[in-house]
Amino acid sequence: RDEFALLSVRGWRMEALTRELRMTQLARDIDIFDRTTLPEEKDVPDRRATMRHIESLVRRELHGDAKVQVFGSSRVGTDLPTSDVDIAVNHDIIWKRWLDQGGDRNAPQDVVNEVIKPDMIHAARKIAAAIRRDPKFGNTVAITRCRVPLVRTSCEINELRTGIDIVFGQKNGIAAAKWTDHMIESVHPELRPLTKSVKALLKQKGLGDVSRGGLGSHAVTCALVCYLNHVKRQMKDGKEGKRGEKDGKRGEKEEKEDGELDAEVGTVDLGEAFVGFLREMGKIDVEKEVLTLERWRAPKPSAWMTEDEFARSGRPRTSAPDGGFTVRDPPRLGIADPADGNRNLCAGSHDVRRVLEGFRGAVYNNGPGSYLTRFFNVEDALLGHDDDYGLSSKRERSHGGERAEDRPGKIVKMEGTRFPPPDI
Repeated sequence: RDEFALLSVRGWRMEALTRELRMTQLARDIDIFDRTTLPEEKDVPDRRATMRHIESLVRRELHGDAKVQVFGSSRVGTDLPTSDVDIAVNHDIIWKRWLDQGGDRNAPQDVVNEVIKPDMIHAARKIAAAIRRDPKFGNTVAITRCRVPLVRTSCEINELRTGIDIVFGQKNGIAAAKWTDHMIESVHPELRPLTKSVKALLKQKGLGDVSRGGLGSHAVTCALVCYLNHVKRQMKDGKEGKRGEKDGKRGEKEEKEDGELDAEVGTVDLGEAFVGFLREMGKIDVEKEVLTLERWRAPKPSAWMTEDEFARSGRPRTSAPDGGFTVRDPPRLGIADPADGNRNLCAGSHDVRRVLEGFRGAVYNNGPGSYLTRFFNVEDALLGHDDDYGLSSKRERSHGGERAEDRPGKIVKMEGTRFPPPDI
């Protein structure tokens, strides 16, 4: 048994070494960046204590049966060290206005929000007032003049300071987190490291903030899934084509080799995927093409166009949206919501041309053989020097004991500051 165990360990190490040698330089860097940005084990108990503290406060102020759930990048593991934690508070008391008029619980979230927005605002102001009375919380603001009202704050427990966004009556963020979890665990294991790297790139270019016209976290994740679906379909089609050419001519050994290749169809090199994604995103014609899970660069639906965009498309007037044009100039990037293919995740990203220019600029003179530092400042991404919003979720003592407010390059959240809504 001991000899078998030793051989198994040696085999695993050899397999790992072989896999690493096959990786491009960029793939190795992305893999290291992913592992370096994982939450520290010592922070997990205090992070859970923070969530329990918020849950207790919410249930005391709103309702004893209110659901308090974490969603977003911190829920699925695609968060960066400076990312805030997104929390959704749900209870029928927030949905009462919608339910009283006979509304369907499974109706699209955007439709429900139009009715329950006054209750969302009321809940946000009530929770913000309670948070301000609690010494464990830092600067707190209720942001109500946005699509999804929220409370933005930070909480410190055992020297772990965590930036927090709280939204009310929102269920699609929870569903999106479950979908992303499934993609990472069962479909695309490359998704987590790729998402982190693309988010860090956009953040340092000032293009990751939806309120400033950039691309939100969930939109980045969905775009990457669309791209990986596209690449792996091509890989599968290519291997099936080669298999057809060899049909009837190969022996037992060749069949085994094909089987091994089939097992590898589901994996791609991180460096090649990162560069390929940036390059392909830079080629998108936002007035004609959108991204869907089934097709990369599919025709853009008329409902996602502006009126001028539709006029330039040359489509007959009979194909115009029944409810009129709701999208204002400039044209928006189109990424279909996995939960609702008729919903554009980038409807709020009004500066998409600058986003695509950022992708093209990042990949210029770079390739899979480049170091990750050629694309963005890795050290700043790890330490949060470029963070415009909120406080790092790392302990203050990890920065030499200095307070976050005193660190150069940090902008502290203050009331009256314009903050972006969570990307849900």
